[in-house]
Amino acid sequence: MRYTKKIKRNFTAGELTPLLDTAVSNKKYVNGCKVMRNAVVLTQGPCTRRQGTEFIYDLTTLDPDMTVRPRYIPFIFSKSQAYALVFYKHSTSGNVRMVIGVDDGLVEDPSSPGDPYIFEFTLSIDLTELTYAQSADILYLAQPDQPVIELIRSSTTSWSANVMAITDQPTDWNSTDGYPQFIDFFEQRMALGATNARPQTVWFSKAGDYYDHGVSSPIEAADAVVFTMDSGRQGPIRWMASATKLMVGTLGDEWTISGSGYEPLSFSSIRVLKQTNDGGKKLRPLMIGPVTLFLHRHGRTVFQYVYDYNRDSYVTIDLSVLAPHLTEEHTIIDWTYQQVPNGIVWAVRDDGALLGLTFKREHNVSGWHKHDTDGKFLSCTSIPGQSSDELWTLVEREIDGATKWYVEKKAEEYLGEDHTKFRYMDCFSVYTNVQTITGLDYLEGKTVQIVADGAVQPEQQVASGQITLKQQYSHVVLGLGYMTEVRPLPEHTMTEVGSTEGFHQVIKSVQLNIWRSIGFSYGRETVRGELMELAKFRSVSDPTGQPIPTFTGYKDVSFPEGWNEDCDLIIRQEWPYPLTIRSIIAHAVLARAGR
Repeated sequence: MRYTKKIKRNFTAGELTPLLDTAVSNKKYVNGCKVMRNAVVLTQGPCTRRQGTEFIYDLTTLDPDMTVRPRYIPFIFSKSQAYALVFYKHSTSGNVRMVIGVDDGLVEDPSSPGDPYIFEFTLSIDLTELTYAQSADILYLAQPDQPVIELIRSSTTSWSANVMAITDQPTDWNSTDGYPQFIDFFEQRMALGATNARPQTVWFSKAGDYYDHGVSSPIEAADAVVFTMDSGRQGPIRWMASATKLMVGTLGDEWTISGSGYEPLSFSSIRVLKQTNDGGKKLRPLMIGPVTLFLHRHGRTVFQYVYDYNRDSYVTIDLSVLAPHLTEEHTIIDWTYQQVPNGIVWAVRDDGALLGLTFKREHNVSGWHKHDTDGKFLSCTSIPGQSSDELWTLVEREIDGATKWYVEKKAEEYLGEDHTKFRYMDCFSVYTNVQTITGLDYLEGKTVQIVADGAVQPEQQVASGQITLKQQYSHVVLGLGYMTEVRPLPEHTMTEVGSTEGFHQVIKSVQLNIWRSIGFSYGRETVRGELMELAKFRSVSDPTGQPIPTFTGYKDVSFPEGWNEDCDLIIRQEWPYPLTIRSIIAHAVLARAGR
């Protein structure tokens, strides 16, 4: 027998495709996992259990049309004035309505305290086609069959909407030829792109006046500009994004539009270049520093669009190439970027799963992770919060035989030692000084996890909208449990007889370097099924009846017996407790060459 030590020092590559299971020479392999479920990659290297989502509001009580998927649109005036706007179609009126998420709830109607403020559009809105851009207090909404709409905020509970009044409006904009489908701002001009009749055209307003598309006589540099991209094929515009250049993606190509040299854009200096030819989907791109992320036209691949100084042109980089299995049978239908604290792209899949991509280009971190819940994610957005960016989600859940749409917000990351800050449950709520908790109709029939004064209590099933605890507690969190699972890719090391790959081997013991964690199970798969054991965290010196203290350092565990060639390791957390893994050291024994 030969002994070997296998070390995984970080998890920055996230979950990787099974096609890489033996690609030990790939630089990402050593930092990757077979499974990263309900855990996120941290820029510094560890992986950590995601916090849960807080129940905010039952959107179903507002009588939405359940055949039309609701949507989030962020409205960010400043860091202190940011809203998660929820758009949904009302089943009775047929109009689109809007409620406003802020802090830990929906904005209340001042004339009806306790009820949300609702704004109803009398203008036609198509939620499946809607694109948007914001300037100060105005959110501009574009769609193929309607003129551009202005949604204007006068105050938090005073909004209005009207058709944008444009001077010298282009004539290829009408009900027959269609209206601009995309909107952005570039060099003090409003850029409007693609009608049904002219799918590759971009119209720029006058500089300094978004509402004027006129041309002077003689023509002036600040006048409106119109340009049609000639790609040799009629690929319609699919997205636009403004940076140092206006970036435009079509069904088959990616372009940049700017002025020539150092000149601002004008009729005499416009410079339009085709850069790449990957093709995009109609989904608003994400701007992350100098990088633009867009979705491939099939909706399964995320591309990084960035300027390459060596080539003096823009290039695309496939960010999904190491984890194509996450979207090979599904498409991404919505996404957002949560910059703080961990720099994560959150993407809703068409089957209701939520994908995460920790993306820190400057640190060479690009790691995927998958998240699920007792239900389906429908939409997401991110807005600035008090101490970090907030992730707002819309979730479809089955409650007591009925389909519900819930507004839920992801809890902030757990950073300290205060057990009352544990939020490792979905659709959770927080209560103070209670024993019998009522008003739980939104979880009727569900089995909920409970943390009372920092200690886990026995699970209970909600009946008649309530549960009763064994005594009164000052601080209670309850919600739906979820499982975090991490399966590192097997480490293969060199011995005096060569690589350990292909050998029959067994892990004898494991050292997990964890940070501020409590409780996890560990084990492996065998021909007889999974062999899992629970790591011990409570010691004889810990007071009985008190919360288990978090642990930082190396946790040594004996491993279940059994030989195999993969030397698999499974780490799970199903309790509503934190788990952050910094590194893993596995001590293994090699027996003989594999079959």
